[in-house]
Amino acid sequence: MVTIDFDVNIITKITFSKSHLSSDYEWKSASVEPKYKKILWWKKQIGVIHTEAGFYVKKCVYYGNDFWVNLDEYFLSKHYIIKTISSASEELKKEIWTKPYVEVKFGHDQHVSRKFDSDDEAKEWVDKLKKMCDKKFETIEV
Repeated sequence: MVTIDFDVNIITKITFSKSHLSSDYEWKSASVEPKYKKILWWKKQIGVIHTEAGFYVKKCVYYGNDFWVNLDEYFLSKHYIIKTISSASEELKKEIWTKPYVEVKFGHDQHVSRKFDSDDEAKEWVDKLKKMCDKKFETIEV
């Protein structure tokens, strides 16, 4: 484990990024869809397509079918948060959220960054840093 000690009196900027829903992944439920082949004016069913429940990478339609990723451990190792939501149809749906992120700058090229498990935890750390140094920070939202 690595530890970093820094002088809170030379902090020049604190950037806080809230957790947000990732637009790169989408949860799809398991389904079975018929597969058709078009012959002149009619379609003939030639089989079925089984879709497993899991996260799919959203891609451009040009590249074909979405790529399936179902390993929750993969997303947890990449510092994402997985939220389970129950919908009106009693079907569980999952969402991938980014973790909250705080970056502390000390000057031109020096900085420290840290990810948190919740927005509240990150806000508490930012407030703690502000109280520790004797500077007044103006906060803006962009």
